[in-house]
Amino acid sequence: MASAGLLFVELLQEQNDSALTTTLLEAFLGVCSALQVSDPSDPLSKIIARTVIHIAAAGERDPRVLYERTLDNMSIDN
Repeated sequence: MASAGLLFVELLQEQNDSALTTTLLEAFLGVCSALQVSDPSDPLSKIIARTVIHIAAAGERDPRVLYERTLDNMSIDN
């Protein structure tokens, strides 16, 4: 799972907010775990990361809500 997490961190390099990065990473890793995605080259890794970022861009900061909404947006039951 660490390698998928590294991909996510790379997508957030322009962010200067470490608390936000930690929150987004927590949600991302949770979704990856739920979907059993561990390979950063899996296209689903990028889809998950972009979905988490998109939801957070709308103002959501709770990692549990980010997790749930990401799964909902991917039409996955949690």
